[in-house]
Amino acid sequence: MAQLDALYCLLYGVHHHEDIRYVYSTFPIVEREANETRGGYLSRDLCLMWLNAMLAGNGEKDVAFLEYAHG
Repeated sequence: MAQLDALYCLLYGVHHHEDIRYVYSTFPIVEREANETRGGYLSRDLCLMWLNAMLAGNGEKDVAFLEYAHG
Protein backbone atom coordinates (compact mmCIF):
# COMPACT_ATOMS: atom_id res chain seq x y z
CA MET A 1 0.00 0.00 0.00
CA ALA A 2 2.83 2.42 0.81
CA GLN A 3 4.31 1.77 -2.62
CA LEU A 4 1.04 2.92 -4.22
CA ASP A 5 0.97 6.00 -2.00
CA ALA A 6 4.48 6.89 -3.15
CA LEU A 7 3.52 6.33 -6.77
CA TYR A 8 0.52 8.63 -6.45
CA CYS A 9 2.70 11.27 -4.81
CA LEU A 10 5.01 11.14 -7.82
CA LEU A 11 2.10 11.25 -10.28
CA TYR A 12 0.62 14.31 -8.56
CA GLY A 13 4.00 16.03 -8.27
CA VAL A 14 4.29 15.81 -4.49
CA HIS A 15 8.01 15.14 -4.01
CA HIS A 16 8.86 17.02 -0.81
CA HIS A 17 8.88 15.04 2.39
CA GLU A 18 7.29 17.90 4.32
CA ASP A 19 4.30 17.89 1.96
CA ILE A 20 3.84 14.15 2.31
CA ARG A 21 4.11 14.39 6.09
CA TYR A 22 1.42 17.07 6.01
CA VAL A 23 -0.91 14.88 3.93
CA TYR A 24 -0.50 12.00 6.36
CA SER A 25 -1.03 14.34 9.32
CA THR A 26 -4.56 15.02 8.06
CA PHE A 27 -5.48 11.54 9.32
CA PRO A 28 -4.94 12.03 13.07
CA ILE A 29 -6.91 8.96 14.17
CA VAL A 30 -4.87 6.68 11.91
CA GLU A 31 -1.65 8.31 13.12
CA ARG A 32 -2.61 7.94 16.78
CA GLU A 33 -3.56 4.27 16.36
CA ALA A 34 -0.35 3.53 14.45
CA ASN A 35 1.75 5.19 17.14
CA GLU A 36 -0.05 3.23 19.87
CA THR A 37 0.11 -0.17 18.17
CA ARG A 38 3.42 0.00 16.29
CA GLY A 39 5.31 2.77 18.02
CA GLY A 40 5.39 4.94 14.91
CA TYR A 41 3.52 5.98 11.79
CA LEU A 42 4.78 3.11 9.66
CA SER A 43 2.62 3.74 6.59
CA ARG A 44 3.96 7.31 6.30
CA ASP A 45 7.54 6.21 6.85
CA LEU A 46 7.28 3.41 4.28
CA CYS A 47 5.74 5.79 1.76
CA LEU A 48 8.72 8.11 2.21
CA MET A 49 11.12 5.19 1.78
CA TRP A 50 9.37 4.07 -1.41
CA LEU A 51 9.40 7.64 -2.71
CA ASN A 52 13.15 7.88 -2.10
CA ALA A 53 13.71 4.57 -3.87
CA MET A 54 11.58 5.61 -6.84
CA LEU A 55 13.30 8.96 -7.17
CA ALA A 56 16.71 7.27 -6.98
CA GLY A 57 15.70 4.63 -9.49
CA ASN A 58 16.84 1.78 -7.26
CA GLY A 59 16.47 0.20 -3.84
CA GLU A 60 13.13 -1.44 -4.55
CA LYS A 61 14.18 -4.78 -3.06
CA ASP A 62 15.53 -3.12 0.08
CA VAL A 63 12.30 -1.23 0.69
CA ALA A 64 10.18 -4.30 -0.06
CA PHE A 65 12.19 -6.23 2.52
CA LEU A 66 11.73 -3.50 5.14
CA GLU A 67 8.00 -3.37 4.42
CA TYR A 68 7.75 -7.15 4.84
CA ALA A 69 9.83 -7.15 8.02
CA HIS A 70 7.70 -4.42 9.67
CA GLY A 71 4.33 -5.49 8.26
